[in-house]
Amino acid sequence: MKIINNEYKDPIFKNKIISKLINVLMNHGKKSIIEKNIYKCLKLIKIKKKMDPIQILNKAIQNIEPTLELKNIKIAGISYQIPFEVSLKRQTNLAIKWLIDAVDSRIDKSLINKLYIEIINAYEQKGSVYKKKDEIHRKAEANRTYIHYRW
Repeated sequence: MKIINNEYKDPIFKNKIISKLINVLMNHGKKSIIEKNIYKCLKLIKIKKKMDPIQILNKAIQNIEPTLELKNIKIAGISYQIPFEVSLKRQTNLAIKWLIDAVDSRIDKSLINKLYIEIINAYEQKGSVYKKKDEIHRKAEANRTYIHYRW
């Protein structure tokens, strides 16, 4: 039996990351409004950086994808934070989620400008999202002595 892949791709760029970004940002079913804002943001990236916005977005997401994550495991009444490897799909999902959280925490009126700033910061490996990824990797490195508690 053949499995059909019916994943939604955005109508203009046919990109899975953009469609995931649209779906995560969407509030109360207003997909068309979010699509317009994301496309305006990508156009702004193209104008200001004079590069392909899809490549910039992909590189930004790739820069903030975590390879390790910490899970709490309780053994004999003591909680340990144990580092685990993250699957590729979860890496992308976490990166998009962190990007949206950073956009929401910014104080600015326009979603387009907030999204533009966060994407460029992630592309240039700076900003709050990149610091969050770096902090998690640092904690995982510090807690690697508990790796034998994994099962």
